Amino acid sequence: MYRWILILLLLVSSGATAQVHDSLKNFLTRAGRDMQARRFDQAREWYLRVLRADSNNVDALRNLGVIASALGDQRQARVYLEKARRLAPDNAEIANNLGALYSEMGNVHKAIEYFSTAADLDPTQPVYLRSLGVEYSHAARFDEALPVLRQALALDTTDGETAFALGNCFSALRQFDSAVVYYRLSADLGKKSDRLFYHLGIAEQSRRNHSAAEAAFRKALELNPDYKECRQALGILYATRREFAAAAEQFEKVLELDSSFYPAWISLGAACYFMRDFARADTILYNLYQVDSSYGQRMVRLIDAERRRQAALRLRQQQDSAATDRR
Repeated sequence: MYRWILILLLLVSSGATAQVHDSLKNFLTRAGRDMQARRFDQAREWYLRVLRADSNNVDALRNLGVIASALGDQRQARVYLEKARRLAPDNAEIANNLGALYSEMGNVHKAIEYFSTAADLDPTQPVYLRSLGVEYSHAARFDEALPVLRQALALDTTDGETAFALGNCFSALRQFDSAVVYYRLSADLGKKSDRLFYHLGIAEQSRRNHSAAEAAFRKALELNPDYKECRQALGILYATRREFAAAAEQFEKVLELDSSFYPAWISLGAACYFMRDFARADTILYNLYQVDSSYGQRMVRLIDAERRRQAALRLRQQQDSAATDRR
């Protein structure tokens, strides 16, 4: 009789375990569906149900960490992800998630540590290598960033993000020819973001390829007309070509977006001076000095530098003309 009671208890226990397993599977499926749809609050509730049944469920802990990070709760994200990491130290995805979290928190050293761990655990995943390479770049460790990013791109030759990261590395190293190659490759691979075209424009401008720079800036502004840094860069490009009216138009549009963006006021004041709108230039200069004397001084230095550039240009033209006459 006792044997039958024991068998009955085992059957009940086995049935209950199977039921719990099916419930957890259902919760995880629903949570994953909500995660994909970015319904983070709903996904979080499903994962919390999983933890109430299985407090050491690694998938639930990892995804709760990702959700907490997405919702801006970095402290709670770290709690979830570090517990998941302790339970599954060989899980490369969790290590990569922790790297991303510490990167968001500005802790570059810890981010590199975890991204390195993820890449060591699974060196076949280009996304882990890309994350590591980008973080090396944030730390200005470009000699380490470049080979890692090249390895990532070799593993996935269609990844425009990695090509963009390589362009940023070369740009930071002031190797603008290489930067342009990778920015253009990134665009060809389908990235085509406002940031990409802005950085491409800066690199082309640094190569003194002004027409290509203008085209890149304009593509960025087509994607994001409110990109004030790009409008400022386009205005500076026009000023470099002595197209001061076009430059002033861009600086004014920047100020419509952000009236406290003082680089635009400084540039606009200088443009007004060379458009011979001295009254407006003087008003801007006066207001800049009222806000911060260094702003006014920067405008004066900008005007002086442009006057010297124009004087040098006139002198070269006179010398060229005299040489032509002697021939």
